[in-house]
Amino acid sequence: MTDDATPSDAELATRAAAGDQRAYGELVRRHKDGLLRILRRYAGSPDEAYEAAQEAFIAAWSALARYDPARPFSAWHEAASTPIVAAAIDISSSRAAAAARRICGIIVGVVRLPNVP
Repeated sequence: MTDDATPSDAELATRAAAGDQRAYGELVRRHKDGLLRILRRYAGSPDEAYEAAQEAFIAAWSALARYDPARPFSAWHEAASTPIVAAAIDISSSRAAAAARRICGIIVGVVRLPNVP
């Protein structure tokens, strides 16, 4: 534990990997806003961003056995969430292309989205 009696992300992740759902709930609480901020940029709607975030946290829960407590949880979670974020970007790209075709009456090949900072 850290000096101020607040468990670190690594401590919470270790407890969560052992089945402590409350510990994982605290990790979700700590990291959901950052993930949602990224997903809202690329998802078609706030509801899709929220759904993608839920899927990302479920995927991370399933992968906790592979977490290395020596590394920052946020970096690990970001890597574990990449497929979910990529899916959200693909959904957004498809919608953007369809909207451009409808609005402009032209065929749009691939919509390039900016990289996530």
